[in-house]
Amino acid sequence: MLTQNHRVNDGSSAFSRPLAIYLLLLLVAIGWLGATMLAPYLVHSKQLSAATFIYRAFSLICHQLSERSLFLFGYPLSVCSRCAGIYAGFLAGLIVYPFIRSLDCASMPHRRYLLLALLPISIDFAGGLLGVFENTTLSRAVTGLLLGATSSFYLLPGLLYAAMEKLAGSPIYIRRNK
Repeated sequence: MLTQNHRVNDGSSAFSRPLAIYLLLLLVAIGWLGATMLAPYLVHSKQLSAATFIYRAFSLICHQLSERSLFLFGYPLSVCSRCAGIYAGFLAGLIVYPFIRSLDCASMPHRRYLLLALLPISIDFAGGLLGVFENTTLSRAVTGLLLGATSSFYLLPGLLYAAMEKLAGSPIYIRRNK
């Protein structure tokens, strides 16, 4: 893991690599979340072939149970509420990221924060699976939002670190933050 003062940008360009990576990831996240909402719009607009294509594509990564989904235009999103929450949270995390951390800092937060974000979604999942309580569309979406927002603070620095290694031409070994 990189230390706090390990920077990606050398300042040689007005348009930095970290900014380019950030904007690309932001566009991908917007497109991904938008695609989950596009399918119900397409059904509503009677463009069934395009909607079917999107629903089938997302069926590879989500169960798409309608009773566990959010609805738009009277039709389910192309993913369940938990997945939609993760994707929306990831996008929200990316949006606030530059206000919290510098884009040219490739260090990741301590893993304990990711584990803490996994705790509510794990409890919600396990509680429903074991019949301890009935989880809801809202609980799935909210716990997904939390995990998604937190994960953006790990994926973006990971991509920045990969860019640093690519520029260096060899692996970079940095002592781990305590």
